[in-house]
Amino acid sequence: MEWSWTGGREEASQLLIEREASILSSYRDPSLFGEAWKRYYQMIYRDTGTDLEDLTVQIMTLLEGRSDTEKAETLLSWLQDFEYGSTELFSDLLAPVSVLKTGTGDCDSLGLVYCHILNRIGIPAILMVSSEYSHAMAAVGLEREGAGFIFENRRYVVAEMTKKVDLGMISREMADMDKWILIPLGGPPAGNLSLPE
Repeated sequence: MEWSWTGGREEASQLLIEREASILSSYRDPSLFGEAWKRYYQMIYRDTGTDLEDLTVQIMTLLEGRSDTEKAETLLSWLQDFEYGSTELFSDLLAPVSVLKTGTGDCDSLGLVYCHILNRIGIPAILMVSSEYSHAMAAVGLEREGAGFIFENRRYVVAEMTKKVDLGMISREMADMDKWILIPLGGPPAGNLSLPE
């Protein structure tokens, strides 16, 4: 797939991530950590804005006619094939545009891309982060079997971004949902993307 984005967005996104990482590092009160992490990822997610629209429309075209579960599984499998990597910068987080440009990402950067694309095509997705497990995953709002939880009156199943496992699978060592921070990223917008006529 070939896709385009506005020139300069990769650098601008990375600068925002570094600024937000600096703000995040200033939180010292453990009772505020959950809200601080939510703010961090929500700011990055919002900044992604329309950067991935071209790619998302292409993905919608490729997945047309499939169920939401099949779309989520196909996209997950594609991102799990990316090379594992991050940055040497303070944040240690690649901007979503950089993830797609390089085919490289770590758990939270891949999770942000996954959530962004799913939300844009109308499938609810949130990010999950855990300081105890030093890991991040996504979760998809689907009624299906697998490891999951209820969040805001909807069932979500987990999506492991860095291991080639099925949607709804989680390592037993990381399965305690009380050790995860659930980060809503805005959900599907009112005006979901639609395929060009």
